[in-house]
Amino acid sequence: MQVLIAEDERKTREILAGYLLDAGYEPLIASRGLDAVKIAGDLRPPVILIDGMLPELHGFEMSRIVREMPDYDPWIILMTAVYKASRYQREAKLRYGVDRYLIKPIAQATLIEEIGAAGRDASRLARVRPRAAMAPAGMMGTSR
Repeated sequence: MQVLIAEDERKTREILAGYLLDAGYEPLIASRGLDAVKIAGDLRPPVILIDGMLPELHGFEMSRIVREMPDYDPWIILMTAVYKASRYQREAKLRYGVDRYLIKPIAQATLIEEIGAAGRDASRLARVRPRAAMAPAGMMGTSR
């Protein structure tokens, strides 16, 4: 299963990608919000990990944009080291359509468990429809 990582910090991207590879997932990488939106729209990964603070497009706003894509209902996990108060968590879920909200640093077991929750929601993943003109599998986004 493909998982999009939208994270601007290089070291954090590498750690998250390693966690995903170790668990048998295929990471797709974007270091900027607009790049991540394009990858999400083109490849339609069933799970997206979004950093709360991305260049070009805030992580919360990226979540909203992805939620508005037709025929696409991915599992969205927002990750943050800054927005720790519960009011941000409520807003992320209610206003921006985030499924899970994780505070950094995130343990490998926690992240894999949260991604596994998406896999257990089979009816939800069935609504993630690939686009007719898809980019080749394994395409990686831009990184810094």
